[in-house]
Amino acid sequence: VNIHSHLVGSLLFSTLPFIVYGKLRPRYSSASTADIAVFSTFFFGVATYFLLSATFHIFNNHSPRTHTLGNQLDYLGIVILMWGSTIPCIYYGFYGTPALQKAYYMLVSVLALFCFYATLHPSFRRPKYRPHRTLMYSSLRLSFIVPIAHGVILFGWEVQLLRMSLDWIGVMTTCNLTGAVLYAARIPEKWYPRRFDIWGSSHQIMHCLVVGAGIAHLFGLLRSFDYVHGRENICGKGGSV
Repeated sequence: VNIHSHLVGSLLFSTLPFIVYGKLRPRYSSASTADIAVFSTFFFGVATYFLLSATFHIFNNHSPRTHTLGNQLDYLGIVILMWGSTIPCIYYGFYGTPALQKAYYMLVSVLALFCFYATLHPSFRRPKYRPHRTLMYSSLRLSFIVPIAHGVILFGWEVQLLRMSLDWIGVMTTCNLTGAVLYAARIPEKWYPRRFDIWGSSHQIMHCLVVGAGIAHLFGLLRSFDYVHGRENICGKGGSV
């Protein structure tokens, strides 16, 4: 189930672009290649994460060396996912303010590169560097929160609620946090030992919730797209990538 749930997720987010792209540009005259670019970044990040996660679970028990490599790929997938899901939020959240867009693109990209290094470099995987790794991954995650807060301060909650689809981001976050809590607490298998060895374990539930989080985020991006391009006076020609 851990393999198939994320294989299905990878196939889903590799197929959805062909459906979404056919509807984006014809929908509004103001839609541009920048919209396609940020949606492509999102689909790439999510599909790659699910593919690398599925690959890790396929070869997890092959050998210690393969397990280590697969674990690295799994973490790289998480980095790519966080980067790819943040870029479109920055684009729509700061639509019409290209200087802020570029500043946040640079911030999240640099942090993602540092996390790549921390994941791949052998010496950085030593226990003594654990605090540094934690700091880097936490900084990348916070790079998603900072532009949201900044956007709310600049433009107000009502505008950013629709520009960044903050309610859908809330749904996405709830799915991810619920999955993480269930996985960490080993619920429900700790209550009913051996009953969920094949189906229904916390790990499987977490995987399914992560797929749900990706779908929720996509719904949010589609609404952000509609809001930005449906308002002719939002900020002229706006966005940039």
